Amino acid sequence: LPSAPLSMRDNRRSEGQIAARLQHPNIVQIYDLLQYQDQPCLVLEYVGGGTLEQRLAAGSLPDFPTVARIMLALAEALQYAHQAGVLHLDLKPSNVLLTADGQPKVADFGLAQLAEQLPGKSSLAGTPRYMAPEQTWSQGAIGVWTDIYGLGTILYLSLIHI
Repeated sequence: LPSAPLSMRDNRRSEGQIAARLQHPNIVQIYDLLQYQDQPCLVLEYVGGGTLEQRLAAGSLPDFPTVARIMLALAEALQYAHQAGVLHLDLKPSNVLLTADGQPKVADFGLAQLAEQLPGKSSLAGTPRYMAPEQTWSQGAIGVWTDIYGLGTILYLSLIHI
């Protein structure tokens, strides 16, 4: 594989360091950060049930209690991450993996930041469709509310697909 730009390598290393702090049943576990051909590689927990985005596209969320169970698990995972000082900053259905029995796990902490290291203003990063408004403003302050916005978009999309 060709060498990744330095920023991409640093991003994987940063993701590994931040997410490795988190040990929660609804957060994809990072087991190790390895070097392969001078590239950092994350060794992640295997979650074999696809993504929430795939389930929404297939219309396979059967009812409100299922959506409520998923949302509760995601909210608990976010609460845990926030208490550990970690902001995800890119919550969206494709970053929610599901186990074979439908248990959700937050994945992809590639844009995550430690709350204590937040810059005074946001930088434009994320998936536009799911970004909180403050993520698009040059002077927008990001925080736990940014992840709550992402959680709200997941709830909305889940409800319109049942």
